[in-house]
Amino acid sequence: MINLRQGDRSVEFLIYPNDIRKIVQIGAPDVPWQGSLTPETLWETLQWLTS
Repeated sequence: MINLRQGDRSVEFLIYPNDIRKIVQIGAPDVPWQGSLTPETLWETLQWLTS
């Protein structure tokens, strides 16, 4: 797991041995979001984290 934080937002990148990759966005007041880690979701999440 890799965790990045900025202010009240954080992102977790979860990489499992069976090649499953997940991403979790956590930030108040937003509802936590989880999905597959793809180049597109990585880009969108990094933009969300730094906005």
